[in-house]
Amino acid sequence: MDAEIERLQRRERELEDRVARLEAERGDGLRRPGQGQRTSAASADLLFTAAEKTRMPQIITDPNQPDNPIVFANRAFQTLCGYEAAELIGRKCRFLQGAGTDPADIAKVRDAIAARRDVVVEILNYHRDGAPFRNELYVSPVLDPEGQLRYFFASQLDVTRFRTTEGILAESEARYRALFDAVDSGFCVVEMRFDAEDRAVDYRFIEVNPAFATQTGLRNAVGRWVSELVPGLERAWFDTYGEV
Repeated sequence: MDAEIERLQRRERELEDRVARLEAERGDGLRRPGQGQRTSAASADLLFTAAEKTRMPQIITDPNQPDNPIVFANRAFQTLCGYEAAELIGRKCRFLQGAGTDPADIAKVRDAIAARRDVVVEILNYHRDGAPFRNELYVSPVLDPEGQLRYFFASQLDVTRFRTTEGILAESEARYRALFDAVDSGFCVVEMRFDAEDRAVDYRFIEVNPAFATQTGLRNAVGRWVSELVPGLERAWFDTYGEV
């Protein structure tokens, strides 16, 4: 038993030496747990090293210090926000917030941290140069083997370009809808139904504009099949729509 304890202690010292070398060589924001924290050297090494290696922006904060400051920021996070590691370590994450940040989103994160639970929230943050970005933020508590809270782990994903694309598509859809509804000619979008011989046998209205309803007299047509609305419709209509 004594030999096993000695072996484990030696392994722990080796890990601590390794982390010290990483700190000295990389100088990129890696910070080990302080004295008195019960997180093992092995688990801390894995946590910090894994976060350091990933290309996803990540930080680690220490809730056992006043105001839960940042104790680690990987290179990807530094690139994302525009701050150097020396400017980040020891700071509260609120510096990423700005005039456009929704207080409700801030409250979600604050409440999750207070309750020591996971949270995912999309929040408006700001780069160092003041440019805003949409940040999909994931925060999770890190517990030691005894169940004591040691850190909060947070990863960020810049989803600005996705939201920008969504906005462009929404604007385009709004312009299309306005034109579709305002034009004097009747327009409709239909879904065709074909038989086993690939002949059009029916169609369902997906969209109709007001002019279509006025000119055809077909009210509440959306979602309904033409065979239901106009029984005995001429074959030519099916052939015409089926060729589109």
